[in-house]
Amino acid sequence: MIYKNVSKKTLEDTIKLANKHDLEIIQKEGSLLDEYLIYNNKLNFGKSKKAYKYIIFREIFLNEWSSRQDLILTDDEELTKYFTEDREG
Repeated sequence: MIYKNVSKKTLEDTIKLANKHDLEIIQKEGSLLDEYLIYNNKLNFGKSKKAYKYIIFREIFLNEWSSRQDLILTDDEELTKYFTEDREG
């Protein structure tokens, strides 16, 4: 698993690539930033030669005025279940 803080541009570029490759994207409303789960089988990141099964962009709430976006690359299905169930009300 890889976990790191990313820029808005990284998020936007990844969403564009996922759409280009017809990958399934689930979008969830966050407090200040939307969150995304991408079912992946094609996209590699950086020097990684592995295409992780799941790409998660998760909001990290900092305060009432700001949040940051973290990227999680993982093959752990349990983490994605937690992500989707956690955000469903």
